[in-house]
Amino acid sequence: MLNRVQEVWQRIHRLDSHRVRWLTTGGILVFSCIVLGSMLWYYFPTLLTYRWQLHVWPLLLGFVIYALDLWLAVWGWSIIMGQLTNPLGFREHFRIYCMTLVAKRIPGVPWHLVGRVALYKQIGVSGSITSIAAGLEMILIVVAGILSSTLIGFGLPETMQHYWVWLGPVLVIGLILMHPAIIRQVLHRFGHKQLAVHLHYRDMLLLLGVYLLVWGVGGCMLYAMILALYPLAWTYLPRVIGVWGLSGVVASLVLFSPAGLGIKELTLSVLLALFMPAGLAVVVALLMRVYLTAAELVWAMVASRL
Repeated sequence: MLNRVQEVWQRIHRLDSHRVRWLTTGGILVFSCIVLGSMLWYYFPTLLTYRWQLHVWPLLLGFVIYALDLWLAVWGWSIIMGQLTNPLGFREHFRIYCMTLVAKRIPGVPWHLVGRVALYKQIGVSGSITSIAAGLEMILIVVAGILSSTLIGFGLPETMQHYWVWLGPVLVIGLILMHPAIIRQVLHRFGHKQLAVHLHYRDMLLLLGVYLLVWGVGGCMLYAMILALYPLAWTYLPRVIGVWGLSGVVASLVLFSPAGLGIKELTLSVLLALFMPAGLAVVVALLMRVYLTAAELVWAMVASRL
């Protein structure tokens, strides 16, 4: 049996890496589409009888919230780059970040990171520095997303009595993961053997706070999208932020799938169905993808003018 497993593993290693990536991406996309399509089909009669009301003001508010969220994300990225290379103007970081943001929607390799490396090379920043910064950004995004996902249990009567019991250990683990020694080991695992500068714990905590704000503001944008279709009470806002954080972490950990490629929508649909109609949760998740892509295209055009 062990020999059989080893033989299969060797065959997998002999496959072209690009073929494996495309097969994995396609499999994830097909699986997500099947599940989401099944959910829409199952709840289609309910959606037909639903009294649809589209409110425009939450959509406009969501675009403003997205602008704030984007500013926070670029601020965090500029701090990371400032730790690794000579400081650049915020405007330059904003231009490059926005122009490459929409590229992560393209299947295959992480094209937005490829674009960042190419554009930073044009202004004298080496590709290794940009790739290390991208790895550090991913660590911060995942840890901050895990911490923000703990808000899912906020306000639930059956869990509030135990909320602080498990929230404390999660916060402690998050703070430990931010230690420069741990981050350096994680980056080494991704092939970054040396860092250009020494990381300081206080800087990591500052960045963690920035990315917690990124997840929090992003959750507010999701809440605005929900309000455009469904009157969800504001007391659910912490849980919506938690749902946004958890779905983002799940999507980020699917390494072969750019921006989740359906996984985020699937996770959002399942989690949002905990406190709103399941069929409507699927619609919100799909509209959120369209809304984000449109916002990214708008800001990419703005950045191209800089």
